[in-house]
Amino acid sequence: MRIHASAVNAADWRLRRANPWFVRLIFGPFKPRKPILGVVFAGEVVETGTATTTYKKGDRLFGWTSIMGLGGHAEFIALRENGAFTRMPDGMTWTDAAAIPFGFGTARHFLSKANVSMGQRVLIYGASGAVGSAAVQLAKQLGAEVTGVCSTRNVELVRSLGAHEVLDYTKDALLSHRDSFDVVFETVGKLPFKDSLTLVKPQGTIITGSEMPAQMLKRVLGGKGGKQVTVIGGKRSRHAADRGPLAAP
Repeated sequence: MRIHASAVNAADWRLRRANPWFVRLIFGPFKPRKPILGVVFAGEVVETGTATTTYKKGDRLFGWTSIMGLGGHAEFIALRENGAFTRMPDGMTWTDAAAIPFGFGTARHFLSKANVSMGQRVLIYGASGAVGSAAVQLAKQLGAEVTGVCSTRNVELVRSLGAHEVLDYTKDALLSHRDSFDVVFETVGKLPFKDSLTLVKPQGTIITGSEMPAQMLKRVLGGKGGKQVTVIGGKRSRHAADRGPLAAP
């Protein structure tokens, strides 16, 4: 595969910076064991193995590399034909194709886990980012009523993506929307978890899509008799109960 375009996303800079610290245990204590990073790509098949049946030379593909193999920032890469990629639509440019997989793939994964459906109210925090902008469009496509939260300069952008309502976190009183949303999707790691609990309805779902496992361990769950919610983050889901302000870890 000859790579024509790639992108630098949150996963890339986290690996480069070793943020959080336990990334070093997996990818190398002092520098990445895989010297060529990059988790997404758009490129052209230049050669196939003798057993390959899905793709052929000349196919234009886009998607994810193996997260453990990385290599999206290389000139050439070898991929298994059953990987997380597919053919590019006709007329799509290399750069447009490379910009899609990370945000839309991540958003689709979490919205699917949350079972977002017709008529639900969904809050997307960080609605102008790669994951957030994709989540706005996908949640609307699923029939949800979408509220996007972003900065002043991105309000019109988020509205153009199809959000029913756009809140400016620098001006609007976000927490006045207490118990208003079936799903709160926090995409950028900047909304305190206790605020997400304030915004979500009882029996609702909080998606901490930007968080890493070490951060997830900091969560303190309340006891009985409070707001029961489902928390989805990374590959982990669980139920939480909130009796008010969270205690410190």
